[in-house]
Amino acid sequence: MTSDRPDPPGSPLPADSAERPSEPAAFHERALLDSLLAASPAGFAYIDSDFRLVRVNPALAGFVGMTVEHMLGRQVAEVVPTLWPQLEPLCHAVLAGGHAPASLEIAGRTPAQPGTLRHWLTHVYPVWPDGSAASAGIGIVALEITAQKHIEAALRTSEERLRLAHGRFVAALEGSPVVVSAQDRDLRYTWVHNSTLGFRDEQALGATDAELFEQPADAARLTALKRRVLDTGQPAREEVSILGQGGPHWYDLAVRPQYAAGAVAGLVCAAIDITDRKNAEERARNNELRLRLALDAARLTSFEWDIQRDRVRRFIAPDAPSTSPEDAPNHFGAVCRAVHPEDRLRFIAQIHAALTSADGGYENEFRILHPDGGSAWVYERGRVERDAAGRPVRLLGLSQDITERKCSEHALREADRRKDEFLAMLAHELRNPLAPIRNAVEILKRRGELSEVQIGGCHSIIQRQTEHLARLVDDLLDVSRISRGQIELRKGMFTLTDILQRALETSLPLIESRRHELSLHLPEAPLWVEGDLVRLAQVVSNLLNNAAKYTDIGGSIRLGVECADGHALIRVEDNGRGIDPAVLPHLFDLFYQVDRTLDRSEGGLGIGLSLVEKLVGMHGGQVEAHSAGRGRGSEFVVRLPCLHELLGVDMDAATQPGPIRKTGERLRILVVDDNFDAADSMALLLLGEGHEVLTAYDGETALDLALNHQPAVVLLDIGLPGMDGYSVARELRRRGAAPATQLVALTGYGQTEDREKSQLAGFDRHLVKPVDFDALQAVLAECSDRPA
Repeated sequence: MTSDRPDPPGSPLPADSAERPSEPAAFHERALLDSLLAASPAGFAYIDSDFRLVRVNPALAGFVGMTVEHMLGRQVAEVVPTLWPQLEPLCHAVLAGGHAPASLEIAGRTPAQPGTLRHWLTHVYPVWPDGSAASAGIGIVALEITAQKHIEAALRTSEERLRLAHGRFVAALEGSPVVVSAQDRDLRYTWVHNSTLGFRDEQALGATDAELFEQPADAARLTALKRRVLDTGQPAREEVSILGQGGPHWYDLAVRPQYAAGAVAGLVCAAIDITDRKNAEERARNNELRLRLALDAARLTSFEWDIQRDRVRRFIAPDAPSTSPEDAPNHFGAVCRAVHPEDRLRFIAQIHAALTSADGGYENEFRILHPDGGSAWVYERGRVERDAAGRPVRLLGLSQDITERKCSEHALREADRRKDEFLAMLAHELRNPLAPIRNAVEILKRRGELSEVQIGGCHSIIQRQTEHLARLVDDLLDVSRISRGQIELRKGMFTLTDILQRALETSLPLIESRRHELSLHLPEAPLWVEGDLVRLAQVVSNLLNNAAKYTDIGGSIRLGVECADGHALIRVEDNGRGIDPAVLPHLFDLFYQVDRTLDRSEGGLGIGLSLVEKLVGMHGGQVEAHSAGRGRGSEFVVRLPCLHELLGVDMDAATQPGPIRKTGERLRILVVDDNFDAADSMALLLLGEGHEVLTAYDGETALDLALNHQPAVVLLDIGLPGMDGYSVARELRRRGAAPATQLVALTGYGQTEDREKSQLAGFDRHLVKPVDFDALQAVLAECSDRPA
């Protein structure tokens, strides 16, 4: 009888003996099966209905730790007692035919590795030999999965740890300012945690930066940064600013690529809000900038002396002239050596006082030495810091270069000293001409007893000394006006010969009186300059007068003119007393006196050379002084811009002045001055010239005389009591005085605004007191030529 049950897979015996192959074929199949079982990594066993091992392959014997021979014929419970309880229920069920083939995971220890818990995946199935309806035995296939179980356990442990770490990470993020996010390759957010930019985390999901942020520029910067990480696969970290709700926010942003299957699949970003730090840094920078600006503006240097380590650090202002960082001494001994020897003991004493005083205050002024041999004045102020025990640990302070201030103080003291000397000299110089004037006046009181020669001598004395006084006052006024920028140059084009002739008219009497030999050296072609003829003549005259005064009687003076490098040079040389080299740098200083001895027969206020320098400077020139020393003469060189080469015209013909016309016509002149002596003396002079003269001492009288007598000229003092000269002039013009009447203002003020004021009042001319009589005669001559 045959059975309809199919052969079970892996059955070692065929179910139908009629279909058995021939003996050689069976032997071949058996050999093939043995080879397969022997080579299989899975364990195989066939057990009979008594659960004895009938067949075992080497792999299973290896699992158990026995040989195949030792296992055959023995019950499974005996061979693997720790595993059989797990297999027995399933084996009974399979053997009874009540259970289909089934798989089961079992675990236990075997003699092969008694200390190790091992795992197998077993497959149990029934075997029906010879077509029997009942199972004759059981087949067992076992595959060891111990390594897989270990991996699964490790994976479960790792997953648990990851779960715990994730929980901790999320908990930590909840209370931190860190923003964490993930984006795909399209830079759309796939996950966001803890957003601080004014939108909820879920709002960001699926959006891009361009869709989230208000400012396109912010989104563009972020997109460019993240796209670079996507393209290069290189992490990036930058500080970025994003405008959100409440203003700009600063973030320290780290971007890393996220890989999948070996390729960049997206990004992971972490950002921490550093807005507070950035704001603090900005405030610190602003404070530091303000401090630096203050230090730079005050040209201050901060310093710090670490007393315990004896280290000195200085923070030098960029334009501080006292020292440089590389030159600054770095310990106290070096600092002391850099202090000027004359100030060193005082410097150390001040430091010691600060270290031992209760408040620790420090203040010092001293000189420091430069590597080039120079020195500078320094002012320092600071305070000593102490530790908890009261020991000095640090001296902090500021240092300022006060060299300019010290020089200014010295210059002020020097100027004050010169001022005192000048006032003494001024008193002396003013008394000198007053004495002969007083003597001459006393002599003239005895007019009846004097001869004409004696009277003429007195007149000459008074005239000379008056002119000397006028020159002193003029020089003082000139210096004052130049210093205040109130002098006006009346420029024209002149030859140097014109200037020298005008200067010689003034200086030649002094040169001749001292019997000096004067030599002139003039160029063949005239040299033209632009300037004020009177002022330039004053410059040359002052230099000639100095040469005459400071050269012993019978000396020699050389006056020369030349052209060099487009400049006209005027040289005044003498063989006189010379100048000490130490004096040369101060020679043009105001009130500076070369010789301060009691013998001052040459006179002078110490303002002549200063006036020369200022006037030459106003003409765009320079003046220099040279001397080989005492007793070796001196040379002064005036350098002026020369116009000769710049003008292509016949300047001699173009600029030749016409002659002043003179006439002997008798004029009616009204003299008005509240100073009786001034009015009467002027009247006497004019009477002596043959003019008809009327005199008034106040404005009202002057107005009455002018209206009644219609004078040709009115010499009118401005500073009259009551009705002043301006009022008289305006009233005369208002009442229709003859247009031919010339109103001439007499005043001690000669500035441009003074002349404009007199012109507005109706004056035709403006003369400055004391009036030069030759100038007055020229005015009168011009008035006499005017048509009535």
